[in-house]
Amino acid sequence: MKKIISTLFLLLFLGFAADAQTYTMSTSTVTTCSGTFYDSGGAAGNYSNNENSTMTFTSGNGNRLSFNFSTLFMSLGDYMIIYDGPTTSYPIIGAYDTNPGVINSTGTSLTFFFFSTSSSTSTGWDATISCTTAPLAIYNLTSGTVTACSGAFYDNAGAAANYTDNLNITQTFCSGTTDRLQFSFLQSLQSSNLALGDTLFIYDGATTSAPLLSVH
Repeated sequence: MKKIISTLFLLLFLGFAADAQTYTMSTSTVTTCSGTFYDSGGAAGNYSNNENSTMTFTSGNGNRLSFNFSTLFMSLGDYMIIYDGPTTSYPIIGAYDTNPGVINSTGTSLTFFFFSTSSSTSTGWDATISCTTAPLAIYNLTSGTVTACSGAFYDNAGAAANYTDNLNITQTFCSGTTDRLQFSFLQSLQSSNLALGDTLFIYDGATTSAPLLSVH
């Protein structure tokens, strides 16, 4: 009996080890809900000089992706850009040369672009991959009122395209509860990706007669 139990334990252990996936940075696409994401040097090596690669991860179960970075060390001039979607046309979550912590997608995909110079390298990064909750509801700018307490808000063209000319739109968001609303703009919007002369006004209330919070 002891021998049989030991054999079963060994088989289960080997099966668990086989399921642990590792992914190293390369120009490729991956569908997964688990594993570890490394730079091109893998778990123990440095990444290389002159890298220029784009890698897209898509959720394996239709939920949001989460990347929990344990480390990220880069040489001067090297950086990673993370996009909130399946291509580099989608909004930029951020550009990083130090540990970004936990990165979550709003939908089912994240895209990573990595660039390294020719001068020197470093140990790179490792991140644990998981799938979390259902994708956020999408709200593209349009006239009217929306009642929501969560979601992703884009201009009228959506996440991956430019807004159109000659817009004059007022959209109101209400929580529908006694809770306050909070909008956390991605870095790409904080740096104001608006054409010269175009303006986004944000008011603290249900109409444009409410106090003006900010102008972008």
